[in-house]
Amino acid sequence: MPAMPTIRLQGAAKDGVELPVVASGCAFGNWTDQAQGIGFSPEDANRAITLALDCGVRTFDGAHFYRTEPIVGRILGERFAKGELQRGDVWIQTKVGHPIVEGHTRFNPYRAFDWVGLKGANERSVRDAVLQPFWKSLDELGVGWVDVVFIHWPSPHPKPEGPPLTSAEARRMRKIMYRALLDMMAGGATRAIGVSNFSSEHLKQLGEDLPGVPMPAINQLEISPYNFNRNELAAMRDMKVVPQAWSPFASGEFGLLKDPVLVGLAAKYAVTVGQIICHWLWTHGVASVPKSCEEKLLRASLDINSFSLTTDELTSIDKLSEGKEPRRTNLDPCSFT
Repeated sequence: MPAMPTIRLQGAAKDGVELPVVASGCAFGNWTDQAQGIGFSPEDANRAITLALDCGVRTFDGAHFYRTEPIVGRILGERFAKGELQRGDVWIQTKVGHPIVEGHTRFNPYRAFDWVGLKGANERSVRDAVLQPFWKSLDELGVGWVDVVFIHWPSPHPKPEGPPLTSAEARRMRKIMYRALLDMMAGGATRAIGVSNFSSEHLKQLGEDLPGVPMPAINQLEISPYNFNRNELAAMRDMKVVPQAWSPFASGEFGLLKDPVLVGLAAKYAVTVGQIICHWLWTHGVASVPKSCEEKLLRASLDINSFSLTTDELTSIDKLSEGKEPRRTNLDPCSFT
């Protein structure tokens, strides 16, 4: 099997840091079946992370809000203790700054960032509110540093009656949060800084508010063949920000995994639909974060470059979203202040 491709990071990253093109997601839970209750099921991480490591997965995407980092840390610690792995063998991503999710008991508000409650707070209070969970993530993971830390969302979730924060206030808080994480990178707690669910306008504002400061190395977004915003991605590339796709398979929604174009290509190359999608994203310079608890799919995620789609085949996937309303499982970053 060919080695996992990587993308050299620019902006807020240590010299020479390269992002593996595929990471394994750690946000275990139910995100589509309302009847079963939307929310996290961190207990699934016990089997999934063990299986992923056994399959050879070495890149993990987590977050303080997911409630899986203590499990990831325990399982990695056992491998470290046995000498099966060293810290440098694995790539670990975490996130801080997830807004409080109201009305759901399966989302822990004490692991969230209280954007609204911090409205008007001084800089020290905002810094503490983002750095305390980052330090807790480091402790729960049992590692001295992570490879990337992200700001999870750019502001509180929008509401029908209007935005919970003004654009100016959300912008002020993002500036403070980002600067705090830059200080952590300077101290060696992370090798790179990213953002998640930021629009190109959010990135532009950050650059204006912190002139001369490196831009985020990565922006993690919901991207799939049914939700592929070319203009947004082009703007990010112009800023030297690497896009990383969460939910690249649309969480199994909209019939994406049964799309005839994707199924036909998977059959032709004797691979999974997931491999086709991750390969297609890679050709566009987009890294991806699929999530699975199945051995076959975990092993498949490690092999996205033993085959090569033709230009016409790549174009056929591009056309799945061209001129169509995006089909997404979560909120549009452009709707956030």
